[in-house]
Amino acid sequence: MFLSQLNNISYRYHYLNQQSQRDQLEELKRDQFGKGKINRFFFFNLVLKKTININIYLLMILSQ
Repeated sequence: MFLSQLNNISYRYHYLNQQSQRDQLEELKRDQFGKGKINRFFFFNLVLKKTININIYLLMILSQ
């Protein structure tokens, strides 16, 4: 039960991750001819995503 819920969360997270990566790519393309500034949360988002990913996998391993 717990493992399937965790799986569901990781699938949803994976989808959201792909969506936000696409949005960030679009933003970078738009900014390329603008002032060239990058979203100030870009690196923060990157670190947060990696941390959440690692936590999900750790939980999956520990729950077995």
